[in-house]
Amino acid sequence: PMHLLTDLLEQRPDIDAGEYLQLNQSNEQKLRHDTDAMCHEECFFATNAMSALAYCSKCTNSDHRLTPMTHVDKSSPSGRHLRYFCHTCSALHHTLPLRSLDDCPVPDELFQNNILDPQDARLTQHLTREDFDYWLRQLPHDKSPGDDELTYEMWQEAPVEMKDALYRVVDQVIQNRKM
Repeated sequence: PMHLLTDLLEQRPDIDAGEYLQLNQSNEQKLRHDTDAMCHEECFFATNAMSALAYCSKCTNSDHRLTPMTHVDKSSPSGRHLRYFCHTCSALHHTLPLRSLDDCPVPDELFQNNILDPQDARLTQHLTREDFDYWLRQLPHDKSPGDDELTYEMWQEAPVEMKDALYRVVDQVIQNRKM
């Protein structure tokens, strides 16, 4: 059963660089145990619920090479727990720490009653090309496209001419306050 793999990882011996553990499973045993389907579902939901700010505390890996795995403990009241496996250092964690968020780049004084003041000159000033390029690089990866079917990665990897056109449009929207 899949949950036994988590048990193995929790009890595995220390191995040196270049040494490996080889595990085999017969085709007849694949996903046949009743806990396997539940483990599969738990890991699916845990993967989708894992924070983008999570990282491995052992190697400080934050490239999202962390895999949730189910641990079955029949002696505990709930009986099931998640563990997180780091593919970089092979550590198995009960919980994952979260990186703190960066400070908000918008100063607090721009907010009035928790709403941005659209008339503030700092929000309508000319957008420099350097700022545009910086913020374009900061856009997240692996996000679904919008109605235009263009992902952030497509804009980030676009030819210079396409980025120039996007920059001009964004700057015009800021200056004219309309599309």
